[in-house]
Amino acid sequence: MRAIGREDLKKWEKMQRAALGSEEKILVLVRLSPLSEKEITRNEVSDWECINENTILYRKSLQERSGLPTAYTVDRVYKGDYSTRKVYERGTKEIALSVVSGIYLTIFTYG
Repeated sequence: MRAIGREDLKKWEKMQRAALGSEEKILVLVRLSPLSEKEITRNEVSDWECINENTILYRKSLQERSGLPTAYTVDRVYKGDYSTRKVYERGTKEIALSVVSGIYLTIFTYG
């Protein structure tokens, strides 16, 4: 375990001040699944595309999905080539460490 640095402490204090003045907040981060080696070998493409850092697009226009949206906007989207470490460092580290300041949180992951 590493020592808490001055910069980390400043971030946590800032987050705590923000949390005290606000109510609940839900932050949605999405990492698109990278294709498996099997999918790559078969020249498959993902059904989802990251069109910018906040929007994902469903590529297939299936009849049964006709009433559903094809694009979704969230707080942050990471492409499939982002490693788990990069997603942690750039997306959830600050959130996860905020628990040290007394902020209650849940991080839900799937996949």
